[in-house]
Amino acid sequence: MSENLILELYKRPETVFTLQEISLLFPQLPYNNLKKRMSYFASRKSIKKLSRAIYAKETYDILELANKLYVPSYISFETVLQKAGVTFQYYERIFAASYLTRTIKCGDFIIEYKRIKKISYSIRLALSNREM
Repeated sequence: MSENLILELYKRPETVFTLQEISLLFPQLPYNNLKKRMSYFASRKSIKKLSRAIYAKETYDILELANKLYVPSYISFETVLQKAGVTFQYYERIFAASYLTRTIKCGDFIIEYKRIKKISYSIRLALSNREM
């Protein structure tokens, strides 16, 4: 089962996993046991431990990580427009909009969260509830 856990994670299209997501993928494993296994795999370098309860494959998507560190958070226009080639200014940082303002260094990357009003990121939820 130990190796199957890592194999199953590497088969998935996601590159970044929270411990809670992994526990949903493997409901037969007790949470504390899963925590110990993931810690063991991180020490053996089978998987990377990026932050508390956040693990990633060997090569991972930094934008996916930015969305998983703080929920809800959204990749902001500066980053999206730069990736699309619309703006030519180079930023070393990844910008995200969230419920708080914070700068985090994770590995070689710097993720900068900028606070937006709660109404801005909860409008989508309100609109989807209205459609039902």
